[in-house]
Amino acid sequence: MEQELELLVVNECKDKGLDATFEALQNKVAEYAEFYSNVEFSDEQMKDAKKLKAKLNATREVLEKQRKLVKQAYLAPLESFEARVKALTALIDKPILQIDNQIKTYEQKVKEGKRAELHAYFDRILQNNVLKGLIKITNIWDDRYLNLTYDTKQAKQDIDNKLTIIKTGLDTIDSAINSEFKTEIKTLFIDTGNLAEALKRGQYLKERQEQMEQARRIQEEGERRLKEQKEKERQEQQQTNGQEVKAAVVAIQQQQEQTHDNIANNGSGSHQEQQPNSLVNPSSYIITITITDNQKELGRQVLYWLRNNGLGNQYEVKKVGI
Repeated sequence: MEQELELLVVNECKDKGLDATFEALQNKVAEYAEFYSNVEFSDEQMKDAKKLKAKLNATREVLEKQRKLVKQAYLAPLESFEARVKALTALIDKPILQIDNQIKTYEQKVKEGKRAELHAYFDRILQNNVLKGLIKITNIWDDRYLNLTYDTKQAKQDIDNKLTIIKTGLDTIDSAINSEFKTEIKTLFIDTGNLAEALKRGQYLKERQEQMEQARRIQEEGERRLKEQKEKERQEQQQTNGQEVKAAVVAIQQQQEQTHDNIANNGSGSHQEQQPNSLVNPSSYIITITITDNQKELGRQVLYWLRNNGLGNQYEVKKVGI
C-alpha cells in the first residue's frame, strides 16, 4: 500500500502537477494517512516500521518539492513586478524628500519664532512681578507651546496661570513654614510645581531638626552630668588628699621633733634648749619620705608644703613600686 501511495504522488506531481488534481490527491493521501495512523507494530516488526517511516518521509519530500516549484513559478513574475514598482517609487521619493526638507525648515523657523516670542513675553511680565529672580521660564515651560496647532495666545494665558499658581503657592509656604528650611521648600515647589509635596518635605525637615536638637540636648546633658560627676570626684579626691597631706605633715613634724630631740640628747649639755616646734638646721640632716605609685599626688602635695615651709632641702621623696 505504501508503494501505491508513493507512486500516486510522484505520478500526479510529474504528469499533471498538484494544481490540476489536488482535490483527488488530497482524498487519496487522507485515506492512506488514516490507514497508517492505526497500524500497530510488534517488537519484531520495528525494522519494518522504520522502512515504512522512511517511505512516508520520501513521499512527503515529493510533495514539498512540488510546493517549492509551484511557489517559485508564482513568485517569478511577482518579483519582476516588485522590482519595476520600486524603481518607480524611487523616482517619486526624490521630490518628496526635497519638499519634506522645506516643510521641516519652515516648521522649525515657526517654532523658534514662537519660542522667542514666549520668552520675551515671560521676561516682560516678570519685570514688575514679585516672582522676578525666583523662577525661570524653564520652571513653567511646556514643549507643546511650540506645536503649530498650539495657539500662541493660549500659551501666553497658560504662562499667566502658572505664575499665579506659583505666587499663591509661595504665599502658602510663607504662612505655613516658619523655619530655616523655607527657602529650600520654595525652591522645591518652584521646580516641581507640587505644593503638597513641598509642604510635606518642609514638615519632614522640621521634625528631623527637632529630633536632632533633642539628641543634641540629651548629649549635652549627659556631658554636663559627666563633667559634674568628674568634678565631684575630683573635689572628693582633693579633700581626701588634703586630709592625707595634713596627716603626712603632722607625721613629718612629729618626726622632725623626734629627730631634734635625739640630736639634743646626743649633743653637748651647753647647747641652748630649743623650742619643741622650732626647725633644725636644714643642712644638718636629710629625712627620706617613701611613697608608692598610687600616692604620687600625695607626694607632690607634701613636697609643695615642705618647700613653702623652707624644708625642701631637708627631705627627699623616694618612690617605690608596690
